[in-house]
Amino acid sequence: MTFNLDPYCGSAPAPQLLMSDWNFDPYLLLAIGIAAALTWLPARRDKRVGQWLVAIALFTVAFVSPLCTLSSALFSARAVHHIVLISLVAPLAWRFVFSHAMLLDRVPSIFIFVFHTTMLWLWHLPLPYAMLDGLQAAHLWSAPQPFCR
Repeated sequence: MTFNLDPYCGSAPAPQLLMSDWNFDPYLLLAIGIAAALTWLPARRDKRVGQWLVAIALFTVAFVSPLCTLSSALFSARAVHHIVLISLVAPLAWRFVFSHAMLLDRVPSIFIFVFHTTMLWLWHLPLPYAMLDGLQAAHLWSAPQPFCR
């Protein structure tokens, strides 16, 4: 038995259709709306509305814009898509998802960014990557991406 699964973002677009290939899937827009609604009050309470706007805008661009579709065709676009999500959206949005009274609130954001980026690079170095690539347990703590497989 074979399975023919298309990635969520769709098949690779023709180059001439790329800029018109926006994703207005109602379930995706509903999920973005729910995420925005659930994180609005913590953002307002912590006086981080600007940070919230940037996080929601980047998340929306990552999944609604042609970048998502292009990531099905080009590895470089896929890498940019992942960088936007894990290096920009996640660090901007974590404060709205978790309690504001955390230990990480006392650590300057630049240190968290540097630590995150360093760990991301170390994870993808050839030797650790080759050693851990075959282990399913190594990928359990990787963030799932339900909207762009």
